[in-house]
Amino acid sequence: MHFNGPAGRYRLGWCAATLLRTTAEDEGAAGAYFVDLDAGGRRVPVARLCGGALASTATIGAARGRSVTPTVPCDAPGQRRVECTNDHCKWA
Repeated sequence: MHFNGPAGRYRLGWCAATLLRTTAEDEGAAGAYFVDLDAGGRRVPVARLCGGALASTATIGAARGRSVTPTVPCDAPGQRRVECTNDHCKWA
């Protein structure tokens, strides 16, 4: 995913939450990686990611008519929590 302009300001949290939930439920995601371009291209296995959009800010200006998917539980060893707002995702 890559966002510019209004798409990044208003939809990043919604899209990241949807991506995390979709890949958490997809056994084929085991070989997929999230590439953090802002961290020098560091690759993190998607299957190890958990979390998603912060409920307090995730829906403001997000895709209209669509709810934000529930966060992926962080209950397995070695998982990396991701916390997203409308315009920013960070490693917790």
